[in-house]
Amino acid sequence: MFFEGTYIGKSYLHLQNAGDTLQISLSIDKAVTVNRVKQKETDSRQFIGNQQTANRFFEISARNNKKQAIEIMITDQFPQSTQADIVVENREYNGGKLDEKTGKVQWLMPVKSGEEQKVKLKYSVKYPKNVSIDLE
Repeated sequence: MFFEGTYIGKSYLHLQNAGDTLQISLSIDKAVTVNRVKQKETDSRQFIGNQQTANRFFEISARNNKKQAIEIMITDQFPQSTQADIVVENREYNGGKLDEKTGKVQWLMPVKSGEEQKVKLKYSVKYPKNVSIDLE
């Protein structure tokens, strides 16, 4: 198997189970970098009655250092609560597609050579004061 003119190894394909599309993972592409950075200046906790609210804001960036344009899919997820007294709200995910059942958000975006694309993920979590939760 060759990738961008370089031999990367060999693989065996089981074509009896293949459909019209075959997805193959070729490993990490060092020419594409993706970062998820928590924006600290918007992180806050509010105490109102017996509830507290934690706000989270992340910026996800994808940089293309290749000589040609690429299309990249970025996937992230909102926290999911199984308790009625813990509520995730004010969800923002500019331009992504949300799966309400799982809370997963996907962005499919073209990135030109040498450019960087950014997306934002924001949410608030309301929960009782006496409960300790991990939002990261």
